[in-house]
Amino acid sequence: MNVFVTGANGFIGSALCRRLAYDNNVIGVDKVSTPSQKNFVYEQLDLTEFNGV
Repeated sequence: MNVFVTGANGFIGSALCRRLAYDNNVIGVDKVSTPSQKNFVYEQLDLTEFNGV
């Protein structure tokens, strides 16, 4: 399954991405530029920026 997680660099978001990455394709997004985890696809993105989305 493909999963899209916002806030992927936060406390709950990173734990969720780690858990979901075992069995799913995870794309995590956050405003922070440095991902805390490397076992899923990470994109730096601000959802309030219309052109970036």
